Amino acid sequence: MLGAMVQEHERGLGGWQAEWDTLPDLVLVSAGGARAVADALDSLSVDTDRMRVNVDASGGTLLAESIAMALAESLGKSEAHACVEAACRRAVDEGRPFADVLGDDPVVARHLDRTEIARLAGPPSVLSRGYSPGQKIWEYPLGGAAGQVVPAIGADGTIYMGSWNSKVFALNPDGTKQWEFETGDNVTSSPAIGVGGTVYVGSVDNRVYALNLDGSKQWEFTESHQKWYSNK
Repeated sequence: MLGAMVQEHERGLGGWQAEWDTLPDLVLVSAGGARAVADALDSLSVDTDRMRVNVDASGGTLLAESIAMALAESLGKSEAHACVEAACRRAVDEGRPFADVLGDDPVVARHLDRTEIARLAGPPSVLSRGYSPGQKIWEYPLGGAAGQVVPAIGADGTIYMGSWNSKVFALNPDGTKQWEFETGDNVTSSPAIGVGGTVYVGSVDNRVYALNLDGSKQWEFTESHQKWYSNK
């Protein structure tokens, strides 16, 4: 399959036929794996107390990615990664909570206060609750149909969702609203999250919007046709 990936213009004869023997096997293996996972999930018993203990045992470093994503907005991806990696090492070497090490770091402190660090580096609230499978945790009225729009979830757990009432919503993991942004027409596309946390979404008003983490607009781009999908 890897050899067949290199193709000349318009995939000439001889190259793509090499995929015929391998591709069906890959599909069957993938289907079998999916079936096995589905069977395992049917009898899965989630021990939220044990999950919380595991997260706490790491001192918070297991959730370092959300800090890196937040810092990347102002520092850039490479510098943010290096900063968080160094903080993780200090937390392990010194036996200190990850959030405390971040709060003492002057680079981090210029961009995130201790309250925000605690929110991003703390364990998700869902780990401290004993929900039953299929139990409704919360709901939020979008004010319009969601259609086929699929939510996007940020590294910190923020849920980004478009609606057919021309708005984009950012919701906290507990279902409360962070912010909403109004476009010029229905949002029928699923949001996409870029490096640094920028949220990209298309609207039927012929525009693509780039939104900051606080819901403010970075920029918009006008297209010559209606934008039904964010990834096309």
